[in-house]
Amino acid sequence: MVEKNDEFVMCPQHDGTLYKRYGYCCKCGECCLPMCPINALILQPDGTHICSKRTDHFYLSGCNIWPTIPEHIQHLSKCTYKFELIHGPCTT
Repeated sequence: MVEKNDEFVMCPQHDGTLYKRYGYCCKCGECCLPMCPINALILQPDGTHICSKRTDHFYLSGCNIWPTIPEHIQHLSKCTYKFELIHGPCTT
């Protein structure tokens, strides 16, 4: 059985950089609230947020895998994701 903090996603970048993202969405809403164009976040009684449109094209084209680099969340104090650099950019 996979525990929430055991989940990871490989996040390749256009320049060849590869990050491994650990953790899970803690549903704080810090990353989604400012940029959600589909008004999908619903505030729950416990203070967390849930996305009500997980089948929407916008969600499936990026929200479902975001964040993909540490810079996306470095300013978000509540975010629980962590990143490990697997290898840096490719040079030619």
